[in-house]
Amino acid sequence: MGLREVLRMLWFASFINYWYNLKAYKSEFVSLAARCVISIVVYYFWGYSIVYQKGIQSYGTESPLGFILSGILLAEFMGFRWAFSLHVQTFYHVFSRPVSPHLQVLREWFVFNMTHIIPFEIIPCALLIVATQRLNIRPEALLVFLTLSTLLCLGQHFMEVGATFVFKKERPILFVFEVLEEFSGRAFPITILPEAAQQILSFYPPTWAYLVWRKVLFAGMSVTDLEFLIFSAASLIMFLLGLVVFRAGVNKIYREGLVL
Repeated sequence: MGLREVLRMLWFASFINYWYNLKAYKSEFVSLAARCVISIVVYYFWGYSIVYQKGIQSYGTESPLGFILSGILLAEFMGFRWAFSLHVQTFYHVFSRPVSPHLQVLREWFVFNMTHIIPFEIIPCALLIVATQRLNIRPEALLVFLTLSTLLCLGQHFMEVGATFVFKKERPILFVFEVLEEFSGRAFPITILPEAAQQILSFYPPTWAYLVWRKVLFAGMSVTDLEFLIFSAASLIMFLLGLVVFRAGVNKIYREGLVL
């Protein structure tokens, strides 16, 4: 094979193929470029909050390490929804089986948590927090919080999947939720964001989850505090709304088929 043939192959394999993919999968390329920009912005606010100690105190702690570790721990706990089999690629497989989809969800959640999340992510992060931070926890508040967080996570997952089925667009839907989650208080306090962004994020339930979570760990928040009650209501609303959106998406798929 001569040099000319090699260059021709490289031309078609790189530029032509890239141009075809760009035309065929616009949303994926746009979301990829946007993710790069979002990552830079996230790291900027993360560093700003740590260096200048901005906004951390409103979460019940003055320790940047405690703030970050607690955010990572809750993100890993709530990230179990990605293990569910109720997503686009396995829709027909799951719903054609004689086993109830709800039992299938429970099985996926249990297996993935016991084999991946809990031993390799949650336990090490929890031990770091216990070893390095001064905790002030009410056991009943922690138990109620974890229960409501599970409902919130289930509702968010059902909403993501249901919206994907309704609009038949997977990448844009997931990207919107990813951006909201990045700015909801996981890595940096939302209090350092512009006022308009804070107002928008106040309607996103995980924003309250990250706020209440840290106050439960470090400030001894009780279940009767106003912020805890708001978080409780937001979690229940997210769960119920997620079920509604998921049902609408499933019904639409049964009528029209799954073509993304």
